[in-house]
Amino acid sequence: FGIEPIVSDVITEDQEGKVESIIESVERKNVISTLREFEFIGGQIRFKLAIINNTNYPTTEFIITFEIPDALKWIIHEPGYERKGDSIFIPKLGANEKKSISLYLEPISCMESPINATISFHDAKDVPRALRMKPKTIAISCPLYFTKKEVNFARVKSLKKNLTHHDKKTFPVINPENLDVIFESVVDILGSRDIKIVSKTLSVKNKYGEAWFYGTTKAGKKGHVMRITIDGEKRILELESSGDDEDQITGFLADVSREAREKLLNQNLISSENQFFDLRVSIASHLCPYCFDYISQNLVKKFTNGESINCNNCDVRIDVIKPIS
Repeated sequence: FGIEPIVSDVITEDQEGKVESIIESVERKNVISTLREFEFIGGQIRFKLAIINNTNYPTTEFIITFEIPDALKWIIHEPGYERKGDSIFIPKLGANEKKSISLYLEPISCMESPINATISFHDAKDVPRALRMKPKTIAISCPLYFTKKEVNFARVKSLKKNLTHHDKKTFPVINPENLDVIFESVVDILGSRDIKIVSKTLSVKNKYGEAWFYGTTKAGKKGHVMRITIDGEKRILELESSGDDEDQITGFLADVSREAREKLLNQNLISSENQFFDLRVSIASHLCPYCFDYISQNLVKKFTNGESINCNNCDVRIDVIKPIS
């Protein structure tokens, strides 16, 4: 027999607490219900789904198959339920139990699109059932800028402190000998937008560069502060964004990251797109950001808990990503 839609019927109890036959839909309540929401965190989207068993009997063999937009890259999920492709497997939901899943999604570009999911399971009579999660639309907007006024460095640093949201991405510098070219390439990407460069310094000798930018959004006339730093000793490039709209910060980081990835690839400064993703994305995927060798779960856990780690293959030290100050 096939899977029965969840909307058609429900298992209920009789007065003695035994499973009785299926009742008419007008008397029913849903066997399974869902709650879903998302939030911006660390330049990523955390999509949260809760599954609730509304009956007094266990339900089993859950398969949750997600439909993720192409503009989002599924990195990891927690807790560690088994995953195959776009599906997550949960063995059992006890009577009146709720279980939650969080998906961490890396934006590849700006977008507005729904996340969908199909949830299949077996009810208390071992009848296979399925329901569709109500779609949840995620919007990540790329801000347009129209910046007229000039501002000095002190003013920009002061403005940054007063903005409500701050985020950044940290990328590996695969070839530190090309530090100056990599830095200038990313600076040029920001310079192509209608924003003002406020300060730029680069010392090849000291293996360090820093550039500050200021922009005013075309819609809302809101201030936006951006900062690029490159550190040849630590072999990292950081892209920071500060503003009052969280989705625009995430969108800006995603859009600039995509352009930088494509530009560095065209300039042969990286050999594949995977060489220019946030360090946290690579490590969460059990890959060294520098040599792409396997990183053990123990090292991933240490990094997640705030400890610096060394790759066992290339011996590059990967320092903890510090919060924006």
